[in-house]
Amino acid sequence: MPRAPKKCGQRTCETRVVARPYCPEHTVAWAGSTASSRAPRSKTQRDRILARDPICRCPGCARCTQHGCTQPSTDDDHVLNVGRGGTEDDSNHQGLCSPCHKRKTQLEAQLGKDEKAPF
Repeated sequence: MPRAPKKCGQRTCETRVVARPYCPEHTVAWAGSTASSRAPRSKTQRDRILARDPICRCPGCARCTQHGCTQPSTDDDHVLNVGRGGTEDDSNHQGLCSPCHKRKTQLEAQLGKDEKAPF
């Protein structure tokens, strides 16, 4: 059974559409509006960082402060998160092992936008 036409999702538009949220005129206007403005991270950059840092460069989680992490780097991590002003430059990247990267990411998420974050 066919669907009933509905009003375009653009508030001021009266055009009726079937099986899509916007009329053709407003679909073009919204195309790519949810895409990230950041450039995609390249695999070659990741490879460069992991070659430069073959051993985890843990920033000092509790486990590594006591024992020192000697695991191979598997993850390319931002030293300073891009959302807090970090860049995509190689100098703002470090190689971390997966467990240390996960701990650092969780700590950053807990701290949120706290300006006194230790990274």
